[in-house]
Amino acid sequence: MTGKLWGRLVACALTAPFMGASAGLAVPPSLLLTLPPSTLTAQVTVFSHATVIDGSGREPLRDATLVVGNGRIAGMGPAAKIKTPDGAQVIDLSGQTIIPGIINLHSHIPENTAGRIRTYAKYGITSTTGLGGDGEEVLKIRAEQRQGNGNIRGARIYTAQRRFEFDKDPVEARTMVGTLASQHVDMVKIVVDDRRGTAVKLPREVAVAVIDEAHKRHLKVFAHIHDYDDAKFLVDQGVDMLAHEVRDRDVDDALISEIKKEARGHNSDAFARALRVRLCGFSRVDQRSFLCERDHSGAPSQGG
Repeated sequence: MTGKLWGRLVACALTAPFMGASAGLAVPPSLLLTLPPSTLTAQVTVFSHATVIDGSGREPLRDATLVVGNGRIAGMGPAAKIKTPDGAQVIDLSGQTIIPGIINLHSHIPENTAGRIRTYAKYGITSTTGLGGDGEEVLKIRAEQRQGNGNIRGARIYTAQRRFEFDKDPVEARTMVGTLASQHVDMVKIVVDDRRGTAVKLPREVAVAVIDEAHKRHLKVFAHIHDYDDAKFLVDQGVDMLAHEVRDRDVDDALISEIKKEARGHNSDAFARALRVRLCGFSRVDQRSFLCERDHSGAPSQGG
């Protein structure tokens, strides 16, 4: 990270994949650090005198020091108690904050993939999911990331590769899930939306077949939805994430209760469903005028 943004933020990310793994870790060595290029060549780097928010819900640790070796946090604690290893590069982060890496559960990265994931990393996003339309380039970069021999630095990639939106046959849909599984996709995505009356919705029997086949292959299913009825149906069928909010009516207690019940059934903190999602672009931290924009009701604008 460079410029003002790096001056404000150093991003860390949990090593455990978000897809079903337990991320409720309070032990700092289980974190990975996304470093600016100038520090990646250093064997041991010490970030000193920072405020650390570890994501556990505990109070921030003031005047903390992190020792990073080979890209992993080897130690963390009060600056006065952490010894700086001989020969380490020391970066003073006085007045600055280290936070857990941000996970973007809904992105589209088929074009300019390398540039997009670099931009994500600059804004503290250390993992991102490509939910459809991804191609061979995405698979190539993901493979290089996981093998540790790639030259592209940026957010870790997870991919669905393609969407089930216009499929008609449940049997063929199951076969396609198998094809995606052979490509080692990280999740499967279905789209149940008539696009404001301009398209035919994915048949429910196809959606059910995809969910069932994906779960048999230990893949989670993300769903693009618009209407409450479709959200409720898919939750009842065991879909793992709603990638959009319900947009045709208010979400009621019945749906929220069902989501909570399903989450408890999966017994995982990573069982995520998006009840409210807003699409927004990137804005520099020093461009704050949009925070004061208001809509016609007088309430602060939340963007598109």
